[in-house]
Amino acid sequence: MKLKYLIFALTIVWSAASRTQDRSYALAIVDTLTQESYGGRGYDEGDKKAANFILRQMQQIGLQSVKGSYFQYFPLSINTITDSIGLRLDDRPMVPGDDYLVLLSSPSIEGKFELLYLPADSSGNLSLIMNPSVYKDKFVVTDLNPQAFRARFPFRSKGVIYLKDKNFFWHISDGREVSGRVEIYLRKEKYSTDYQFINIHLKTRFQDPYITQNVMGMVRGSKYPERYIFLTAHYDHLGRMGKRTFFPGGHDNASGTATVLDLARYYVKHPPEYSMVFLLFSGEEAGLLGSFYYVNHPLIPLSQIRFVLNLDLMGAGSKGITVVNGSVYSKEFKKLKRINRCRHLLYQVKARGKAANSDHYPFSEKGVPSFFFYTMGSESAAYHAPRDDASNVHFTDYDDIFKLITTFVKKL
Repeated sequence: MKLKYLIFALTIVWSAASRTQDRSYALAIVDTLTQESYGGRGYDEGDKKAANFILRQMQQIGLQSVKGSYFQYFPLSINTITDSIGLRLDDRPMVPGDDYLVLLSSPSIEGKFELLYLPADSSGNLSLIMNPSVYKDKFVVTDLNPQAFRARFPFRSKGVIYLKDKNFFWHISDGREVSGRVEIYLRKEKYSTDYQFINIHLKTRFQDPYITQNVMGMVRGSKYPERYIFLTAHYDHLGRMGKRTFFPGGHDNASGTATVLDLARYYVKHPPEYSMVFLLFSGEEAGLLGSFYYVNHPLIPLSQIRFVLNLDLMGAGSKGITVVNGSVYSKEFKKLKRINRCRHLLYQVKARGKAANSDHYPFSEKGVPSFFFYTMGSESAAYHAPRDDASNVHFTDYDDIFKLITTFVKKL
């Protein structure tokens, strides 16, 4: 979306004061946050640019600050790959993001190294040469996953290449510390046992500390101003893997951020009985760090929180939603199911148990009732990949999800 059209779209949606939800507003927010200028909202200033954009949205919406600020700053330690990156197997160049991913715990490296393929038997045991010097300056290639390989390989090597035939995702939580060797995921079809060498250029930068921020605003309740309902999502994503490859993070989780901001617009126009806090986290992709920081440094006491609704992966919806903690807080989940059934909203509302897979988890671990909603449907298939851009966010059943959330909040 070009800037001129984005400004026009945001102007139109802001003028629609009588509407309860606005899918076009949410899509415009997603389009902004997934632009390359935001750099995948990683911990190399992309998060700060996104936080400032969200701050401006909250102020324009009319949200109040919390304890005099919209930001809650906190430190984290993270490795980043923001410089150029290059990898060739013999003379064949590999495409970052498509052909390979570098695990973020990897150190900087430059040079040409011999490849050594280590086959594994059906039990996952490696055919090892019991001489540590054999591996010292080589890149070992394996079909095992990192956990299995590390458990079976006792020697030092310059690096490891893990061949992947599916689930080719990048995660950055391992970048909270730097290891002694480079580790790479490579698509299996890109590898041949005929390859003899890897040529690699990789420059990483470990930041300790890196200061990031949660962003939050609120609407004061009309009847119970000292009791709070939190609507949350994480706005950070994976950032960059070199100068040319970035991870836009549309479905994960610009979609959740956009939905929370649209809900904020609704509650400014329709003040609820409970006070509403709209809390957007950084640090989720690094290990739920923003939400853990909040529960350990709460600006509003946890005892005053009636319920937390966390929204992540909200870009689909054709097959309904899954509710993590649905089987934990069964009374509230039954209420949610009843609303959906009586109003004929979503295809299904499916319960799931406890899981430490998003920002609801630190709250529920502290005893705060919390749900985590994520949408189901194959239309938003890209995940932790460069393809997760604005086009991957469909908001298929957005209006009904919005109605389900607002009706549920009203009945709490």
